[in-house]
Amino acid sequence: MNTPYKIITIDLQAVQSIAKLYQLLEQKLRIKHLTIRNWETLEKELEQLVQAPSHLIFHNYPSFSIRLTGAAEQLLQIFLNFDKKQQKTAILLDQLYEPTLGKKPTHVASLFDAEPYGYGLRGDPFLWKELKERFEKTNLPKNEIDLLEMITEQVIQCTGQPLQKDKNFFIEKYNRGGMSSGTICSDFWLNKAIPLLIGRFRQI
Repeated sequence: MNTPYKIITIDLQAVQSIAKLYQLLEQKLRIKHLTIRNWETLEKELEQLVQAPSHLIFHNYPSFSIRLTGAAEQLLQIFLNFDKKQQKTAILLDQLYEPTLGKKPTHVASLFDAEPYGYGLRGDPFLWKELKERFEKTNLPKNEIDLLEMITEQVIQCTGQPLQKDKNFFIEKYNRGGMSSGTICSDFWLNKAIPLLIGRFRQI
């Protein structure tokens, strides 16, 4: 059973060349009828995707951008243009922490180790931190549906509020003063944070 999200995760950690990048994109985007040979071909292939994902997550993009700076910039621009044209796919960049001493993560809190690149409103970092603390002794679930339910339930436990589209809500314990302080952005959690956490779960 799957979540409502249609997520494609692409891990760039092992990509050392543009040729390897093209091969990985062919595999992940399920492009079979034409080999990606250059950026123009990639753009054309994206235009022909029948079912665009709701989220496309590039794991370990920052380290990839250091190895292949020009390719990283071109890749990001192509997918941002793709997102702008069809307005269905959210592009997320992520940098995963390496497991300690090669050990496989076993607890949900490990999914929260690396913070996302940017939050919605100023209360969101505090909710992220509290969720990580609450999940310190919680074993990873067997599937994505269970993970989604665990996160949404704990959000309610932390805030007393459910996440709802286009709804922001104020939580006094996260208030540190200033504009939007203590305010939670539901759309950030629904459209970015939760899909990102699901994507990380898939990498384990």
